[in-house]
Amino acid sequence: MATAESLLPSDVQRDRGSTPQTTPGAAHLIVTVDGRTSLLSISVTPQWMRDGNPRSLFADLAAGGQPTRTQSGADVITSTSGATKSSPTPPVRWLVDALLPDGTRVSISENNGTTGYDAQPGNPALTLDQLTALAAATEWQH
Repeated sequence: MATAESLLPSDVQRDRGSTPQTTPGAAHLIVTVDGRTSLLSISVTPQWMRDGNPRSLFADLAAGGQPTRTQSGADVITSTSGATKSSPTPPVRWLVDALLPDGTRVSISENNGTTGYDAQPGNPALTLDQLTALAAATEWQH
C-alpha cells in the first residue's frame, strides 16, 4: 500500500523481502527501527458507517472511554493487548483506530515481531504516537 509507505517515518526500514498483502484497502508491512522489528497490519475503510452517526458509533468502540481528537479532526482510539486474553500485560500488540473527518476509518495494529504469532513483550518498532499519526493522516481520505 503506497500510502502507508509514504507516511512512515523516515527512519523506518521496510522489509522488501516480505510480500505485502494485496487485498484492496489492506496491507501487512514488516518494519524495523533501531533493531526493533514489528508487523503492521493496516485496514482502510472509506465511508465507514454511512448511515446513522458514525462519530457516535465509533465512540462506542472505545470500551467506556472517549476517543481523542487530533488537530486534523480525526477521532482516535488506542489500545494494547498481551499474548493471551488471560494475560493482557505486558503488551505485545498495539492498536490505533481512527475515524477521519470524511468518514474513512483507518485501523492499524502493530505486533512486536514479524508475524502475529511470534509477538514478544518489549518496545515495538513504532511508538503509539507514531501509529496515531499514521492512522490519523489526511492522506487516507477519499
